[in-house]
Amino acid sequence: MKAIIEVSTNEIIYGPADASLETLNDVVTRYGGGPAIELNEHITESGPLAIINTLEIDEAPEKAWLYFSDFTPWRVENSVAVRDRIYLLLDDEQAKSAAKAKLAEVRYIAEVAGFDLADGIHVRTELNDQNRIANAHAGLVAGFSDTVDFKGYQGWSVMTLAELEPIAKAVFRHVSVYCFGAERYLSELIDTKTADELLVLDIDALFGAKYQELSAA
Repeated sequence: MKAIIEVSTNEIIYGPADASLETLNDVVTRYGGGPAIELNEHITESGPLAIINTLEIDEAPEKAWLYFSDFTPWRVENSVAVRDRIYLLLDDEQAKSAAKAKLAEVRYIAEVAGFDLADGIHVRTELNDQNRIANAHAGLVAGFSDTVDFKGYQGWSVMTLAELEPIAKAVFRHVSVYCFGAERYLSELIDTKTADELLVLDIDALFGAKYQELSAA
């Protein structure tokens, strides 16, 4: 982005704007300056005006999702238009909503990450994998077929109900019991916290610990 300043006062009169040279030159001309031949990496002099670069300073806190962000007004420092992003802690209710949204992200990542069975077979649990396993299992349970051609992580296989059922059960427990169980536990914990308390709540670690607790039960 570029900005246009009045050289004598260092005052920003246009921008910062993500605009073409033609647009910037039009503004410069209307304010009494001369059109620039090209935009360089530094100052482009245009009579009493100058086209300058911009800089946004963003020093985000560790849990930026618990804050409302805004910007200070633009200012000119060393011929660069500068502004700072500022972070204001959300109120308690807003912080709870933000923390639950973050928690949902953590749960989703865990949900679709897959897991290994005791025999070392890796089971994929992305949403389409969950649907395929559930659909194949339901068809075998209903007696639509004695076997099903199943495409898993290791490739094609022909599976019977006895072979697929442990996998379907493991996927169900991983998703519905462990992942969503851990999310519900933490969601209810979040409801008891203030915004300041949520700042020190380690959602990732607590989710992982609850998942392990539920899966070990």
